[in-house]
Amino acid sequence: MRRTLQVFTATGAVRAWATVLMVILGFSLALGLTIAYTAQSVRRSDQQWCALLRGIDQPLPSNSPTTDRQRQFADTVHRLRVDKGC
Repeated sequence: MRRTLQVFTATGAVRAWATVLMVILGFSLALGLTIAYTAQSVRRSDQQWCALLRGIDQPLPSNSPTTDRQRQFADTVHRLRVDKGC
């Protein structure tokens, strides 16, 4: 005699194991979509920061830093650009 996998009971209710499986699959799908969306948002944000940092990090020769504060700012921007991998 061959038994088939029955999801519904004789009264039409969903079996407990099927309900647990649906909850786990739903949670896994929601978690996966959340992680994918967050990763995409971080990538987009990094691209925007890189575009900004590239423009700031390459000053014109006539605008080279002259004071200590300007040099410190230029070094910080360059370090941030390198850390972000731009």
